[in-house]
Amino acid sequence: MKSATHQFIEDAIAGGYRKENPDFSAPQSLALLLLDPLAWQAVGKTRGWEDGSRIPELERQITEWKEKERNARGEYDYWGCVGAREKAEEELKRIKRARPYHFYWHRFIDHLADGKTIEEALAAISV
Repeated sequence: MKSATHQFIEDAIAGGYRKENPDFSAPQSLALLLLDPLAWQAVGKTRGWEDGSRIPELERQITEWKEKERNARGEYDYWGCVGAREKAEEELKRIKRARPYHFYWHRFIDHLADGKTIEEALAAISV
């Protein structure tokens, strides 16, 4: 089984990422790869992130909120739910208009900020 890091590198190359004499086994080269927006774009092409249709976290939230709206019967904060769903739908539209790979790149950074290793963070965003 390939590591998430190895898969990220392969996906970047498959998506068209090109650098002269890349030695991604060197920590500095891997760091530069992970900081390069062109690498994330290339991975996005390979993984189907380009059109923003594969952002499962937001899609799942929207689906859950729509279901809660249908089941709302007094005790549930119906209007709070509607507002949260609308915000999530707007965020999804914004991501789809902008650069969908940014969503995954930021999630990767969030995982690092939470104390995960590079391997764990890349595994967490692998779709």
